[in-house]
Amino acid sequence: WGGDIRTGMEDERDEEGAEFIQEDEAILVPTDEPIVADDDMEADEVGEDEGEGDNITEQADDIPVETAAIRFIEHTDAVYTVSCHPVHADVVLTGGGDDTAYIWSVSSGAVLHKLTGHTDSVNSVGFSHDGVYAATGGLDGVIGIWNAHSGAQVCRLEGPSGGVEWVRWHSKAHFIAAGDADGSVWLWNPPQSATCMGVFSGHAGRVNCGEFVNDGKLICSGGEDGTVRLWSPRTGACVHNFQGLHTDAVLCLEYLEANTVVLTGSGDCSAALINIETKKELSRLKGHTAPVECVGFCPGLPLAVTASLDGKINVWDLNSTQIRNSCQHDDGITKLRWFPNQPLFATCSVDRTVRVWDCRTGTSVAQFTGHRDSVLDLSITCDSRAIVSVSDDQSAAVYRLP
Repeated sequence: WGGDIRTGMEDERDEEGAEFIQEDEAILVPTDEPIVADDDMEADEVGEDEGEGDNITEQADDIPVETAAIRFIEHTDAVYTVSCHPVHADVVLTGGGDDTAYIWSVSSGAVLHKLTGHTDSVNSVGFSHDGVYAATGGLDGVIGIWNAHSGAQVCRLEGPSGGVEWVRWHSKAHFIAAGDADGSVWLWNPPQSATCMGVFSGHAGRVNCGEFVNDGKLICSGGEDGTVRLWSPRTGACVHNFQGLHTDAVLCLEYLEANTVVLTGSGDCSAALINIETKKELSRLKGHTAPVECVGFCPGLPLAVTASLDGKINVWDLNSTQIRNSCQHDDGITKLRWFPNQPLFATCSVDRTVRVWDCRTGTSVAQFTGHRDSVLDLSITCDSRAIVSVSDDQSAAVYRLP
C-alpha cells in the first residue's frame, strides 16, 4: 500500500510542565509545639476523605480490560464512522468530530493518509466497490472523493444544505448517493463529474438512511417523517412512497437482493419487511421496547436480525416472521455488521463492548473490550480476520478474531 506512512501510535506527548518550589524558596516556620491532629476536626470530614478514596477505587475498577491488538489515537474528537477496504484487508478509513478522516493500517496502526478539508464532523465514510476511491461525508454538506491509494482529493461534491447524514457507493459503478438533513437525496458520478446528477425531494425532515437497491437501478431511503421511498436515479421520480409503515422516524434499512426485500428499523420500536417489486408490506416485526437502530439479513439463511437501544437483539425466522432467538447487550446497540458468507454478525454498544454472535443459536462467540465510552460504529475486514470499531472515546480499535 503506497503513500507516506506515519505512525498512528505517536510517541507519548509531553505533559504540561509542572511548577515546583525550589529548595531555597522554602520558608521554615519555627515552632516548639508538636504537630498534632486538630481535636475539632469534624467526623464527617474524615468520612468525606474515605469516600473520595472509595471513588478512586471505583474509577480504577471501571477501566475496561484492553483486548485490542491496535488502538488508533490520531483523532482528537469522537470517532463516528469506519469502513474497511473491500480489497485490501490491511486498510481502513475512519472519520470523526475533529473534521478529519484517516486512511490507516489495520496491522500496525500507521497513518497512510490524513484527509482534511471538512469544516464540520465527518460522520459517514466508505470505499467504492473496487476500493479505488474513498468518500467522506460531513455535516458541512460536503462529500470529499479521494484516491484511496495516494490520498489525493479527486473532487469535492457540494450541494446538501443541511449536512450529509450518510453516503453510499453503487455496488458496481462509481455512483454515490447521499442523504441530506434537509429532506433530500443527492446523486453524483465522481470522479467523471462533480456536478450533481439529481436531487430527489419528498421527505419531510432528515433522511436518516438509504441504499442502492434492485441491482443499483433504484435508491431506497428512509426518513424522519416515518416514510420509506423508492427513487429512480434516471428520472429523479419517486417510484413509490411506503406510508404507514412506521409512526416514528425510519432509522435504518437493509436490502436483500435475492428476494427484493427491504427491512427497516424505526424509532417506534418496530421493524418492517417490504417488497420493492410488489410495493407491499410483508410483515411488521415487534419485539423491542426502544428504537430499532440497526437491522440485517443473514447470508445464506432465511433469518434477519433487529437490534435496539433496549440492548436486545432479536433473530427472526423470515418464513414464519417469528423470533427464533434473542441475545442481549448491557446497554443500547448502535451498529450491526454481518460476516460475509457466515451465520455470524458483530454488534457494538453503548456498553463499550463489541460482540460476535451466532444467529442460529443466539450465543455470543466472542467479546471485546477496551473502549472507555460508547462504541458508535464497526466494520469487518474483507478477510474476516479483524473487526475495527470506533468510539466516543476518540479512538479506533482493531480486534483480532480467533
